Amino acid sequence: MTSNYKVIIEKKAEKFIKKQDAIRKKQIMKVIEQLQVDPYRVGNVKPVKGSDFETYRYRLGDFRL
Repeated sequence: MTSNYKVIIEKKAEKFIKKQDAIRKKQIMKVIEQLQVDPYRVGNVKPVKGSDFETYRYRLGDFRL
């Protein structure tokens, strides 16, 4: 897969991901890979309201990425 977009993961999010079980980690990493290719084709992607940057969130069950 070719990365066209950059997904920025903050330190706090990295720590959170590391604490997740293997299945959840795999789900999160799959979404991140899909977002790097084309964030607009992945479902559940919405802009973050009030953000000064072009920031989006992705909903994965109870989590927002």
